[in-house]
Amino acid sequence: MELSDATIEHLRDEAYASLCRQALESALQRLEQEKAELASTRPPFGVLARKETREAFTRSMRTATESETVLRSRLVQISQLETWLQGILRPELREYLMAVAPEYRRFAITHEMLDQWGTAFGAMPELVLALARDIGAIRQNPEAARARRELHLFAVLRDTALRVEEQLFRLDAIAKQLEATVPAIASSEVRTPALPDLRHVAWVNTLAVMPLDQLVAETTAAEKAARAFVAQGHRTALIRLQASHDSCTGYEEAYLERYWNQLRTHAQTHYVEERDIAEVIASLTHRYVTTDLARRQLALTTNPFLVER
Repeated sequence: MELSDATIEHLRDEAYASLCRQALESALQRLEQEKAELASTRPPFGVLARKETREAFTRSMRTATESETVLRSRLVQISQLETWLQGILRPELREYLMAVAPEYRRFAITHEMLDQWGTAFGAMPELVLALARDIGAIRQNPEAARARRELHLFAVLRDTALRVEEQLFRLDAIAKQLEATVPAIASSEVRTPALPDLRHVAWVNTLAVMPLDQLVAETTAAEKAARAFVAQGHRTALIRLQASHDSCTGYEEAYLERYWNQLRTHAQTHYVEERDIAEVIASLTHRYVTTDLARRQLALTTNPFLVER
């Protein structure tokens, strides 16, 4: 799959804009040096200097200042045009890479899997809060909990622990898929947050037969861990998840920029010819700014309810 003609045209125009900017920056640098040298020749004690000398110096400084104003104005224009072109090229190149580069596509898939993990993780605070509540019900009166008919509180806790365990299994499955998908270059930074260390069903099954002092100690520690997750661990995990998204985006953008820079080098070598800077600015301004403004104005003034009959 080749780049589209439109994208090649945009790369050519970006190359013209970039070369113009470089030329303008070089011209400004030379002019600033010339102005510094000229300032060093300022006639001392101006009123005592010869009139011709003062006038020659003033003319030279005025000319240099006017030239600087023109150059800076053109530099602003060309920088704005570069920004405009980059806004067009970035989505075009992203779409192209999504179609032709499997390694680049993996970044998008990684983002999707991080989102899946985040969606599944969203259920955890409520589940873990229920777990803490049910553990607390046993901790507060362990003897009564054991004495109740059919050990109802333990059955309730077991059901809650089972739901927590199932959700943790879902999260772990997504994490394993992500680990196999994320590009190797980003694997050290793009990962799912560590899952909380919560009590599972197997632990609940042992509670009813524990010695009373051990039961109190176990439920106290487990409830504390669950409430700590709800209070702070959940937020910490979301921060880690966002950091993974940000790192993935950074690697994705770096991949795009590397490819784009290769295209820029090629475009500047093969797509451009020597042209006047003012002509380039006028041409690009008409092609992108003026035309786009006219299109927007037309869209604003067109009445969608007036249909030609």
